Amino acid sequence: MAPRSEPDFMLAEFMTAMPKAELHVHLEGAIEVADMFRYAQRNEVNLTWGTENELCAAYTYKNLGDFLALFWQGCRVLTTREDSYDLTLAYLRRAHAQGVVCAEILYAPQNFLPRGITVDHRSVAI
Repeated sequence: MAPRSEPDFMLAEFMTAMPKAELHVHLEGAIEVADMFRYAQRNEVNLTWGTENELCAAYTYKNLGDFLALFWQGCRVLTTREDSYDLTLAYLRRAHAQGVVCAEILYAPQNFLPRGITVDHRSVAI
């Protein structure tokens, strides 16, 4: 691979430093591969994939069904308040490192209610 030219480097540096807004990000869809395995192990949830490499390969979607299958697997590993906290903190750290200064973060309780995981509005601090 050829070394990056000076203009390319300057553009990449500029884009990294530029303040950004992330609009409409589903928190439960923002799970990193290693974290999905960590939450699955912590919560004794079996994943479809045996390794992180296999899960990475699944991120090549052929259709909406492929995407949703992966998304629902991610939802399955999130079962505790600690999971939600850890996921939120991990997302915010990544977003900050990418220059995100404003994020519209969504969390869909309907993805968890069928499994008996409720949202206690009294515990939410804004």
